[in-house]
Amino acid sequence: MSGLSFEKLLSSAEMTAGVSSASWDGIHAAFPAAMFDQWLDGLRQFEAMSNAPVIINRYVAASIALGTRIGADAFLGALPTALTIGRYGGSRGVEEFLGMLPLIAPEAKDAAAFVMWLRTIEELSTQAPESVAAVVRQSSLILSRLSVRGFRSWVFNGIHAAKGDATSRLAYFSDVDTQSLSSFERSADDVVLADVERPLRAFCRALWNVQPALRSAAIRPGGKAVRRSSFDGLFVQLPVVYSGYRGSRASAHFFAAVAHVAAHIVHTRARFERGTLKPLQIALVGLIVWPS
Repeated sequence: MSGLSFEKLLSSAEMTAGVSSASWDGIHAAFPAAMFDQWLDGLRQFEAMSNAPVIINRYVAASIALGTRIGADAFLGALPTALTIGRYGGSRGVEEFLGMLPLIAPEAKDAAAFVMWLRTIEELSTQAPESVAAVVRQSSLILSRLSVRGFRSWVFNGIHAAKGDATSRLAYFSDVDTQSLSSFERSADDVVLADVERPLRAFCRALWNVQPALRSAAIRPGGKAVRRSSFDGLFVQLPVVYSGYRGSRASAHFFAAVAHVAAHIVHTRARFERGTLKPLQIALVGLIVWPS
């Protein structure tokens, strides 16, 4: 241990008083040399966030479990996500996150999948902080049935389905509709709206100088998915995924749909009224059907 690390440890002596000697042995074995400095830095950041003993105990237990079974890098890589959870949602989400890490990391299958799960939880904490604890609790179940990409689709479906209502989001994430889970499974080359949402916004701004609010049409209970795009003013609803399209073809389909809708936003000054269109016009307008 470096002199600096020892000073940090002494300054945190009161906080770590309950850590057993066996735990310290496990920590030193899992986090050698400079990694121990990073471990201590993380500990002090959690102390600044909350000095609740349960968080410190879960921090220690999770670090030993992940550091021993998977590697120190896995635990250290999870710290920014935990800190973001605390920043937006408070200590309860952090407690759940640290407590579940040892169970969830093995379900993620590999390092890349674990990183994607962390990124999804971090994004969730900024958009739906009240739901982080519920999603973390459900993660092990979801990841046992879906790939991490499917998990990510499930999470963003819940965010969009609730339309900004925190109570609805929490209900969706707390009570998993297992019947619909298969609808979220994705192949490696599947593309969902969340994958291309940012470039789609930039595309609309560059092409038409408009900034529509892009939302995915939520998968309904039972797994029924919306297949067509729709819009109302600057509010644009797109399918979560375009069935039958993958890879670059799927991305191109999203861009084509958004370009079509943006053109209407810019050039269509009045809504088409029912009963005023010819059959061919109905077929064309049906490509971007209005919400019913």
